[in-house]
Amino acid sequence: MNENYLAALQLLNAGRLQEARQAYLRLLESFGDVKYLLNDLGVTYFLEEEDAWALAYYDAALLIDGQFAVAHQNRGNVLARQNRVDEAIASFYRSMDCSADKVWCIKVGHQIFLKLAQLGRNEDIESYWQYLHRRFPDDPGILHNLANHIQGYRYAYDEALEIYRKIENNPEVERFTLYNDWAVALKGQGLLEQARQKQQEALSLRPFQPLIYSNYLFDLLYEPDLDADWILDQHKRYETTQAIAGTVPFVHHRKGENPDRPLRIGYLSADFRYHSIGVFALPVFENHDPRQFQIYAYYNNPQSDTWTEKFKNHALVWRDLNGAHPNAVAKQIFEDRIDILVDLNGHTMGNLLPALLYKPAPIQISWLGHVHSLGLSTVDYFITDAVADPPGMTEDQFVETLIRLPESFLCFTPYDNPPELLETPASGNGFVTLGLVGNFAKQNPYMVGLYARILRRIPQSRCLIKSAAMHDPGACRRLMEMFSKEGIASERLILRQRTNEPDAYLRGFREMDILLDFYPFNGETITCGALQMGTPVVSLAGKSHRSRAGLSILTALGHPAWAAQTPEGFVEMSVSLAADVKKLNEIHLQLRKDFLSSPLCNGPAFTRHLEVAYRKVWKDYLRSVASGFRQTAVQEEAK
Repeated sequence: MNENYLAALQLLNAGRLQEARQAYLRLLESFGDVKYLLNDLGVTYFLEEEDAWALAYYDAALLIDGQFAVAHQNRGNVLARQNRVDEAIASFYRSMDCSADKVWCIKVGHQIFLKLAQLGRNEDIESYWQYLHRRFPDDPGILHNLANHIQGYRYAYDEALEIYRKIENNPEVERFTLYNDWAVALKGQGLLEQARQKQQEALSLRPFQPLIYSNYLFDLLYEPDLDADWILDQHKRYETTQAIAGTVPFVHHRKGENPDRPLRIGYLSADFRYHSIGVFALPVFENHDPRQFQIYAYYNNPQSDTWTEKFKNHALVWRDLNGAHPNAVAKQIFEDRIDILVDLNGHTMGNLLPALLYKPAPIQISWLGHVHSLGLSTVDYFITDAVADPPGMTEDQFVETLIRLPESFLCFTPYDNPPELLETPASGNGFVTLGLVGNFAKQNPYMVGLYARILRRIPQSRCLIKSAAMHDPGACRRLMEMFSKEGIASERLILRQRTNEPDAYLRGFREMDILLDFYPFNGETITCGALQMGTPVVSLAGKSHRSRAGLSILTALGHPAWAAQTPEGFVEMSVSLAADVKKLNEIHLQLRKDFLSSPLCNGPAFTRHLEVAYRKVWKDYLRSVASGFRQTAVQEEAK
């Protein structure tokens, strides 16, 4: 290698850009591989953000050698910085075309993936994985990523499962990760027992996997026949199996503090956005009394939207946590001297539960994210109400102490400018349309049996089923088989794919006379959306928090009778509502008004109830500290 070139390269790497540029220019006439000089000169301009010059030099290098992969990539970097996204992606693809090196192609391709993911261009992401698969057809990692994408974006569970089976025995595959993704696809098709087996296989291969274990716990809640004590025991095992080595709770020195001073409330979530958690959390952010409650928001998600900005506007302190280690998250919360930390994720995607095991706040509360006890000894309270968790019924299903709010544990953010109300569909159709909307994992043979009984009791009725899983032939096939076993012909089922756009989603409820709830995992967000659109909901209440959310919502609405206490009552209530189309039409035209004026949409009142609860647990904590009852810790407070 030319010594003068190496000297110039040394200058470049040392950041002495002007000297490097002069050295390269002197080399132009004497160095044979001029394309390298032109490319490196382009880098000097790129690092000084002189994009026009950088592009000129990269283009000059490519005039000498159009197959120069490095120059194509560098050219893409300039275009990406200028937000010329499609041109940048084209340059990255050209760089990959010019190289047979798989490592290089995956490195450059990752830039394509990140840009497309940032823009939510899922079809183009699938094309990207297909491109890599064509280039390197025997690479199991590429196939694995392709399968994950098509099941996550297109809900193509059958296709994904076929790929997972194909690569299972490849020695390059990380099986614990494969089995977790495999379980996601099986759950998407409603095959919960098979999904659970795959999750258990994953955890047997790699026991310390907090995210996989959280998936495992959350998915247990869909199954109707599992023992409540066993489910709680599985949750308790999280703390003993998934804690980060060396986790030691913080000590909090709060003795003698003023019980009436303003409190710092920390909210921890990956869902400060348009999301089923966001629509229930936003009213609290909007209505907290800033004189008494200072909001610290800890956001664990790189994605943001207009809702994220709403949350930011109401937080005194906003901290982006994405990618942070749980230890660092706990340390930040502790150093912020948060008085009460409210976890809004539970065992859902993006959670940071390992951070809660450090006990970074003296009081820790679970709300919204998990419809069950977290099972963690470091979490003190679970927010609910006396309908979802009546005294004497569910306490033994929780590690936490229950905080029962007045009226409801939920407060919904109504949709802005929703579609206008229409008459109940049966008025024009001449038949009743029942609705099932939501996660296909909530479907199970037991409830399909009840839905079928209702369909048989209501002549000519139809059932409109909307779910992401209706994209997948396997899920559709399984659904029709479950109804067929109950004597319901496929002609009476209307299968629709999920609609993400809010207006179209809400319009879907206008096609339903009655929405039927799931069991044991009741709906919450979908139930509230239906009610805002005037569609009555019939629910079945059980003996657990997750199976009483429907009853809680309908009680707060003023229609507790729509939540049956028995399977027979569920059928009879549905049939009764359908029997009087005139009355059903009156409900459709009045229900939105009732919903909007109910406690479910009264953000100020709900937040006052929540603040009273926060103040009470804070005073209880200070009393326990003063009495020496509360024993924390072993980790000295940072000085």
